[in-house]
Formats: sequence, structure tokens, C-alpha cells
Amino acid sequence: MKTTVAIVKGSKNPQQTEIRKMVEQSIGLIGGIDDIISRGDRVLVKPNIAYEIKPGETEVSDPRVAKAICDILLDMGAKPLIAESSAAGVDGEAAFEASGYYDLRKQGYEVINLKAAKTKKTIILDNPRGKVLKKVKVWALVKEVDAIVNLPVIKTHDHLPATLALKNIKGLLVDAEKKNFHHKYGLSQAIADLNLVIKPDLTIVDGIFCREGLGYPFSDEIEMDLIIAGKDPVAVDTVTLLIMDIDPLKQEHAVLAEEHGIGTMDMKKIDVVGKKISDVKRKFKRPEEALKKMLNLNDFEILASDTTCTGCRGMMFYFLKSMSDQGKLSDLKKYTFIVGMHDSLPKGLDKEKTILVGVCLEQYKGLGRYVKGCPPFGSDVASAVFGKDVKQPYE
Repeated sequence: MKTTVAIVKGSKNPQQTEIRKMVEQSIGLIGGIDDIISRGDRVLVKPNIAYEIKPGETEVSDPRVAKAICDILLDMGAKPLIAESSAAGVDGEAAFEASGYYDLRKQGYEVINLKAAKTKKTIILDNPRGKVLKKVKVWALVKEVDAIVNLPVIKTHDHLPATLALKNIKGLLVDAEKKNFHHKYGLSQAIADLNLVIKPDLTIVDGIFCREGLGYPFSDEIEMDLIIAGKDPVAVDTVTLLIMDIDPLKQEHAVLAEEHGIGTMDMKKIDVVGKKISDVKRKFKRPEEALKKMLNLNDFEILASDTTCTGCRGMMFYFLKSMSDQGKLSDLKKYTFIVGMHDSLPKGLDKEKTILVGVCLEQYKGLGRYVKGCPPFGSDVASAVFGKDVKQPYE
């Protein structure tokens, strides 16, 4: 039996009333949700509120889409609540406030910052089918609700190559586990394993304002005016990647999730309804394309492992952008920057021009200039290269 993914296209910059209609249409196109949500059900709506970013800056799920989903659920007699925990090390209160989600709370919607003191109850889930994630610590609320509606936003990622439905579930982890996904397990397999124990019942993708390139604030906004919906998160990610003109097979965690039986990537088994993929397809700029355009990578080298976390990768982008703004990129010539966990380092490194970034590399600190921190400040990396008191505005 085929799974269904709906694509709905709105007018340019749709407003709240139209967004509600778009979400309703997408739900109708996939056959409704009476089979997964009933009157009285407590439903967790899980947006992406990873960072302290203002509404409209498109690194977070649009609160207008969350509101539309909640209103539809309320009309069904369900009890929606919006819950999320921001990225590791990010002030959740600041992220919820800046992104506009606390404005929804003021309007009477239940909005929960999972990092807040009164909601810090956690549980450990057994995951016998997981390959690397045999147990995982999550917020207890995840298992106290009757259903989960996943609300990712369309954006490229500096490693994956996109962050969509499957990865968005990572926000239901406690911070320590988020770090383990990079440092201990390997991100792609861990994401696939996580979706075995926390599988959303419905995915509504916010594709109104999207993001391409390196990630905020260096990425570029794309207005797509789309809502994408489905009950199979693997199929939803597959269709969304095709809309982004990204080969779905390059999204390793989606491939691994399909191997787990979580969903399908086979387009012969996916019925796309509403708009055709070809009607709305647009090439998204990949992070590596944006980085090459911004920097001359022939002058220096960055060695990052698959387990390099978002903190260190993001910090390095900030550092390099700062150096570019100050006209100092040429001063990095012949330097090698190493980030993330490595089983071994290349032989023949120039000790004076090797910068070891972050605590994951502490064991190698005799082989170069070591910068401690998890992640370090960009100013600390600059100091390792240039000495003390180097201007670094991006902290």
C-alpha cells in the first residue's frame, strides 16, 4: 500500500488565514487525521526552535503554522501543546521569546520550553532495535502524550545535507544526549535509531520561508510558500529533498531510517498529491557551495570528522566569516584547522600551523596549538593563530 505526501502551494507570503487553509488542505489530501488523533487526545506539536532567532528569520518553524495546527486540533476536540528544547547550550527561554512562540502562549496556547525547571522530568527509553542508540534519555512528556505532530522547517544543513522531519525529533532529547549524537554515536545512525522510539504520527513541513547555504546568519532566505504533509516521515523527507533538488540518497539518516522500516524512500510507493514536485522544485544552495563562494579554501584546510558537532562547525563558520570581514583570511594561509573527534591525525602536520579546536582533540594537544572549549569561542581560535586581543565579533 502506498503512503501519501501532500504538497500545497500558497500565494506569495501567505498570512495566518491562508496558512490555516493550506494546512487544512494538506491534511485533507492525505486522507485526514481521524485515524491517528481522537477527541480528548493530548497532542504534542514539535516545532524547530533551536536558536534565539526572531520570527521570519526562517531558521525556526513559523509560529503561524504551529498556531494553524493547534487550531485544527482544537476544533477536533483534541488538546494540543507546543513543546521543544533548543539546541545544546542555547537559552531555551530566550529562543522561545525571540521566535514568537511565547506570543502564542499569551494568546492562550499551551507552550512548553522543555528545558524549563518545572518540566525537567526525563525518562530513559530502551531501543533494542537501535544499532548505536540502545537507550536514550528524553523528556518524559514525549511518552505522556497520545500523538506527536512534527513541524520542521525546510533548511539546508552543514553536514546532512538538510534538516527536515527525521532530524527535527532530536529536539526532544536532553542536551547531553544531543551532544552524544555527535561525540559518541555518529549523527546519521543515531537520528535513524531515535525515530524507532519516537516516531511522529503526522509531519507538517513549514516550507513558507526556507533557508539555503551555510545556516543562519550566513544563509540566504528562499520564499517557497509551501506546506508539505504526510504520516510517513521518511517519505516526507524524501519528497522535500526532491523539491530542494537534493538527491535523497545523500541524506544518510533517511536511508538508515528506511532500513529500520520506519518509512519508505521508494517513489514508486509514495503517492504525491496536490502540487507535483516538478511544479515547486527549486535548487537549494548546498553548504559546501556557499562556503567555497565565501572563502578561498585553497589557502587553508579544515579537517572535520563525521562526529563534529553543530557547536564547533557553527563556531568555525563564524570565525572564518569574521576573518573574511577583517581582511585576515590570507593570514590563515597554510594553516590546518582540525575539529571534532578523530581516531588519528594525519602525519607530517606543521605543529605551529595546526589548530586543534575543542575538547574532542585534547589528547592531541602536543601536535599543534590546542584551543580548549566545547565549543571554544571564535576569539580563542583567533588568539591561537594571531596571539591575544584579536577582534572577534561573532561570539
